Amino acid sequence: MIFAARKSGEPGLFYLPDGGATQHRHFARTELRCPVEDCPTPEFTTVSRASTGGRDGFRHLHGNFQHAPESLFHLEAKGQIARYLQEIAPTAHVEMEQASNRERERIADIMVTFADGSRMAIEIQYSALTAEDWQARHDSYRRQGIVDVWLFGHTGAQLRVGLNSEVSLTPAQRSVLSSGDVPLWFNPLSMQVGVVTATQPMKQSKVETLVAEGGRFSSAPLADFRVSTTRFWSERIDRLVSDTARFQRFQIAERERQRRDAELQEKAAREAREYNAARRSAMRTAWLSSASGKRMLESFAGEMPAWLDAPVPVDIPLANVVWQWHLWQKRLASAKRTEWVRRGLAAEELKAEFELDLTDAEVMTMVTSWFKTLTEHQVLQRANVNAGLSRPAIRFIKRASPGLVPEHASNALPSMSTFVAAKSAPDTDRQSTESEVVACKKCLKVVAEPYARTGFHMGCAPGYSGH
Repeated sequence: MIFAARKSGEPGLFYLPDGGATQHRHFARTELRCPVEDCPTPEFTTVSRASTGGRDGFRHLHGNFQHAPESLFHLEAKGQIARYLQEIAPTAHVEMEQASNRERERIADIMVTFADGSRMAIEIQYSALTAEDWQARHDSYRRQGIVDVWLFGHTGAQLRVGLNSEVSLTPAQRSVLSSGDVPLWFNPLSMQVGVVTATQPMKQSKVETLVAEGGRFSSAPLADFRVSTTRFWSERIDRLVSDTARFQRFQIAERERQRRDAELQEKAAREAREYNAARRSAMRTAWLSSASGKRMLESFAGEMPAWLDAPVPVDIPLANVVWQWHLWQKRLASAKRTEWVRRGLAAEELKAEFELDLTDAEVMTMVTSWFKTLTEHQVLQRANVNAGLSRPAIRFIKRASPGLVPEHASNALPSMSTFVAAKSAPDTDRQSTESEVVACKKCLKVVAEPYARTGFHMGCAPGYSGH
């Protein structure tokens, strides 16, 4: 310890200069005492540490009584700051433990009264402090026209060091920052003033700013700091305040730019959705009136099944009925019952036929969505196949054959948990040599060529007598 109180009760602390232990030893024993008020052995003496390379200081005359480190640091910090302020502001009156008014509303650790009558309270804070308590003290000082400066302790409750040596701010310290001031830390042993900052990206550069949550702790000598009637500052602190304000303006501008970009993207997406919807509607109407559309309707007795015009979660300017009819003919109608219908092949067919400007994943999403609709209509059935995989693979398997071959004429469904697809009329766009599948109008079984055009088996035809 390098500060001592006077036995006479005179305010302020006595500072022991380095190398002055011998000179002030008698004075210390007769006139000075431990600055801790409730010290049980307050008698002091000096100790010279020149032989060990240490600094001269005070110690208790009797015993080896040890005070709590925070108490001693608090006293040392008050003494060092008060002494430094008197040096850099010689016209100001610097006093420790001074009341803010007659009612003693606040007792400042250090009160600086400038020549013009303005006052600044310096608070050294080592003990825990809530944000509410700090706000009450801050508001009290401001009501009295006193500028309050807070220097937090370099150890204990006020310096929370976490992973990677990052320092996180307490709620009270965040309140200091949000009020427009800068939370600072002071180490009376090294005479360093610390601050918590973070490096922030800004356009093509980076900038160091003050932070509200936590960041890197760095310090500078107390000698770098100056005092005026309104602030306790250094050139680095001023630069940090300026860069922080600049970064905040950049953030505001960046958020506004992102908002405008999002609005433009949403507008473009909305216009694309409206365009695609209009294209799908027009294409659907035109296609249903075309030869292909008419053949499709004929295949289902003039009524298009819901599963052949099913919506999917991928937005494209292609009518759903067009590509679903195409896949039905190419990949599903000719499939046998219980046959595995491969989504991957269907997706490849879809992308190649219509030259879709989509990713493979998007095309697969279209096919899978449609296959699920077919499952809901009991055209496909779903099966989970383990096959030694970490999770079961999903397969879609043919179940029924709607269309020209009546569904009730199909064979019974095998017992399996699977997705299944249905049989449609053959594509009349195929080569003329390909036969058409027709059901007998009487027995409902398939009629083979050359009797398909009559619509009856020979034995089922009207007027057939067996000759």
